[in-house]
Amino acid sequence: MIEIRGLEKRFNSGHKSVVALNNIHLQISKGEFALIKGSSGCGKSTLLFCMGGLLKPSSGTIRVSGKDLYSMSEQEKLTFRVRKMGMVYQSYHLLPYFNVAENIRISSRLDGVSFREDELMTMAKRLKIDHRLSHQPSELSVGEKQRVCLARTLILKPEIILADEPTGNLDPENSTVVLQCLNEFKREGGTVVMVTHGTEADLFATRQIEMNNGKVI
Repeated sequence: MIEIRGLEKRFNSGHKSVVALNNIHLQISKGEFALIKGSSGCGKSTLLFCMGGLLKPSSGTIRVSGKDLYSMSEQEKLTFRVRKMGMVYQSYHLLPYFNVAENIRISSRLDGVSFREDELMTMAKRLKIDHRLSHQPSELSVGEKQRVCLARTLILKPEIILADEPTGNLDPENSTVVLQCLNEFKREGGTVVMVTHGTEADLFATRQIEMNNGKVI
C-alpha cells in the first residue's frame, strides 16, 4: 500500500543543510495499524507529511497503491490524496467561525466528495459529538475538537489515515475514544499510520516503527 525507497529530506538552515530524513526504506501493507515512534525531533512528523503528499522529499520515492506520489502534478496529487488519504492533525485545523457540523461538511465541499446528512449524524454519534453540532470550536473541549477533526476525516471514507499525534493533548478517556475509532477503521479494511511518542496506542497497533535521528532503526 505504501512503499518508501531511499527517502531523504533536507532543510536549509542558514548556510547549513539539516538532514531530517536519512535514506529511509519502509513498506506498510493494507490493513496495518502502524505506529511511528521516537523522541521529539527524530523525523516522525516529517516522514508522515512526506507520506501524505504535503512535504516534497529531497530524494527517494513514495508509492501509494502503486502510484508514485511525487511524479504527479499538483492537481493529480490533490485528487489522488482526496480519494486515498485522510489526515488527522494534533492541532485540529478547525475553522473558528463555522460550527461543528459545518467544519465536518467543509472537507467534502472542498474535495468534491458527497455524503448524506444521516451519515454525518451517525458519525457524530459514534464520536459522541452529536450534541455539539451547532457549537463553535471555541466552545469545545480539547477532546471534542480532536473528535471533530477525526469525524471530518472519516466521513470522506479514505483508504489510509495518517494521524500526527492525535492523542497527544488528550486525557486517557478521550484518547481511548479516538484510538477505538481508528482501530474500527482498520478492522473495516482501512490502513492507519500514526505518529506518537506515547504508549496509549500500543495495544491497538499491529506494528511499531522506531525512528532516531532521521532513520528507521
